[in-house]
Amino acid sequence: MLRIETSDFVVTIKGPHKNDTVEAFRLHQDEQGKLLGAHLRVIPEAKTEVVDPDRGLVPYRGEPITPVFFEQTHYELLLQRKEGCTKHLRVEHVNPELREALSPVDPNGGLQSGIINFQDEVGFSQFEIWDDEQRLLAFEIEVYPSKLDYRKDYHRLLQEVTEEIYNLAFSFLGRTSIYARLQKQQEPSPAEFYAIFKILWEQLSRALEYVKAQPHHRIVSAQEILPPEKVKGGRPKAALWLMKRPYLLDVNPNGLLSLREKAFTPRRLPDHRKYLTFNTYENQFLKWMLKQLELRLRQFAAYGRRLKIDERVIAEVDRAWHYLRRYARHPFLENVGELKRVEHSSLVMQMAVGYRDVYRYYLMLTKGLNILADIFSISLKGMAELYEYWCFLKINALLRKKYELTGHNIIAVDRTGLVLNLKKGKESTMEYLNPLSGERFSISYNRFYTDLPTVSQKPDSVLQLEKKGSRSKYLYIFDAKYRLCVDKEYIEKFHQAGPPEDTINAMHRYRDAIIHAHPDLSREVFGAFVLFPHNDERAYAGLLGGKPSKFYTSIQQVGIGALPFLPGQTMLVERLLDELILEGPDSAFERAVVQDGTAEYFSRAYKRNVLIGPLRTKEQLDVCLSHRIYYTYLDKVQKYLSDLEYVALYQSKRLFRDKDQQGIMRYGRIKNYTILPRKDIREAPGGTSPHKLAVRFEIEQWQELSPRIEPGGYGPQGPQRTTWELLHVASIYPELHLTEQEVRLWRELRRFERCRRVEFPKQEIDESEVMVSMEFAGLAIRNAGPHHFEVEVPGEKKLYNYSDLNKSPGKILREIILLWQGSASKGTQDEVTEEAGA
Repeated sequence: MLRIETSDFVVTIKGPHKNDTVEAFRLHQDEQGKLLGAHLRVIPEAKTEVVDPDRGLVPYRGEPITPVFFEQTHYELLLQRKEGCTKHLRVEHVNPELREALSPVDPNGGLQSGIINFQDEVGFSQFEIWDDEQRLLAFEIEVYPSKLDYRKDYHRLLQEVTEEIYNLAFSFLGRTSIYARLQKQQEPSPAEFYAIFKILWEQLSRALEYVKAQPHHRIVSAQEILPPEKVKGGRPKAALWLMKRPYLLDVNPNGLLSLREKAFTPRRLPDHRKYLTFNTYENQFLKWMLKQLELRLRQFAAYGRRLKIDERVIAEVDRAWHYLRRYARHPFLENVGELKRVEHSSLVMQMAVGYRDVYRYYLMLTKGLNILADIFSISLKGMAELYEYWCFLKINALLRKKYELTGHNIIAVDRTGLVLNLKKGKESTMEYLNPLSGERFSISYNRFYTDLPTVSQKPDSVLQLEKKGSRSKYLYIFDAKYRLCVDKEYIEKFHQAGPPEDTINAMHRYRDAIIHAHPDLSREVFGAFVLFPHNDERAYAGLLGGKPSKFYTSIQQVGIGALPFLPGQTMLVERLLDELILEGPDSAFERAVVQDGTAEYFSRAYKRNVLIGPLRTKEQLDVCLSHRIYYTYLDKVQKYLSDLEYVALYQSKRLFRDKDQQGIMRYGRIKNYTILPRKDIREAPGGTSPHKLAVRFEIEQWQELSPRIEPGGYGPQGPQRTTWELLHVASIYPELHLTEQEVRLWRELRRFERCRRVEFPKQEIDESEVMVSMEFAGLAIRNAGPHHFEVEVPGEKKLYNYSDLNKSPGKILREIILLWQGSASKGTQDEVTEEAGA
């Protein structure tokens, strides 16, 4: 792949010059499909050959080369000493794993060989060949990512990380009064200082050289006392000056000045001359900054020597501070005075090319701009960790477009100023409000679950939702995996390139292992998804004609799967986020695969086991409450008598004129029941049919129902049934008669708006009655026969099938909600337009 030959040795790197993933996804190409050029530099010049994919090894003449070095790929590095060479050769690299990879193959050390792997580090990588204390050769190659496009995705990824952090910082500053405190920050740690120094030193050096070429100066005027023959002008001012100094005048008959009939010649005269000076405030400040930087670098070098860190790091820092010392002695700075004050209003330091850049780099290096330091720290991470940071920040960027960010601890203040808390191993949380439903949710990075029955778990990002109508918390895991499989067997099995199988197994583990233990054991994770670098999400989802990935379809089937996520490839993730936040508790529960037998175990929750008991007389209420009973004729309840567990008393407006006393206000659990003739009920003997069989229910305790269920214009036609759940969530009586399918619609929609009206054909509702419509603000659901229902919003109607609602409830409900919200948004825009026109 690469061969460099000198008079003493030959360096060779061998390995695969093509990458399957790069080939499959056509990475690192321009708009015309041509491969981008990669960097290669050899110092000093030597006979160099590089691989060409079509022609093999070809001579290198300084032009960009084809990308052949990739992350997470094994290469063999060989260093062969030529015959007659007695030098002790060694390979140096800043990465100790690469530096120590070589070992002698033969006893005399003539050939050294080793396997090197750049892991997930991309960018420039420099190797040096040394003989004891002398560097013989340096060559720098460019390592490309193998799973995303270097020039497009990688740089956009870095840019978006930086922008998102700054957006959060500015948002934080806008809500606080700590901006002034940033001027008093302490210095960054030595590790942070060196990380920033490595990035900035070359840029700082270029800025200083630019200043040296065009230093700031000014023209000053100075007064000098000279012999008259050397003065060029300024006679009127000179006369005034001499009037105050008559002792400088000599009597001379041929003198130029006449005074009291005598002529005089001055021995000295003042003269004003202009000259160029570099002793400006800006250069004083520059010289002061150079001294501060020199001091900081020398302190770091001393710190490094004490800790015995890599000598090459210390040597690099020593060269830097020596350069700064020489620079401060340059002629244009040599006679510059000491800085006596700091002026924050200097336009030269703020705007002039060179000075502005030096000032900015100085601040980055010495003033502890912790947010910036953390950004540099992130950018220096390997691709896997950088991708993990980007995924979390990008998810939040997508959420902030539609939902209100109410708080976060990503940006915080400590004694050093404004700091970034987004760090591996440290939990960070961002909190949001859904303005449409009023529901709150959060997303956490590095949330650590320790108090678990088995082993601790730490997923990357956890979305925690709370939904109206449910006390449960709904957790969804998004785990960034910088891994990609493109081999033939994988694609045949799963239809598309995607993440390795073990990453999907990890999602199953998260869902099963993360258990809520108080007060009872229960699962809180309703879905877990792998995010991975794939550059064509539409092909992955089967939107371009091919089969979708199995890990895409499995998201709807079992709540486990994987989605592509890269800059410019965010549609599928954004759509999933919207679905998870928009759907109600029932849809969320349906995403999870339940244990076999769960439906049977929980079937009681869907049974109509609550008897709605109307009162025939006002006195019956007192009897029922005082004796803890309820009674009615057997034929009214005989069909379902054994299913009843509760009784809810209905107080009609016919008997109770006070509106606050109408509806359902009390309920109780059935302790026992007895079938007997109506006349034998001792607490209330008689009745309209005394010999007819009746049922006497014994109640454990009457409970208050708060808030009460109002009549809503309707009441029961004799004893009726409803469910335990509806009894506790309904606000008007007709809601108690909704079918299971209608309840599903009603419960999802009331998360966003209270149901205003439910209409039935008759005011006294029987179990056989069918709902006519339910109405919300700007939305109506109408019955359209036994199998259909109609959704109506202003200006639009749409017919749906109940079978579709049963098959895909989440999809149908999201469609209805979006139709509703879209109509409301259009109505608001129309009102604004009308007001503007008026």
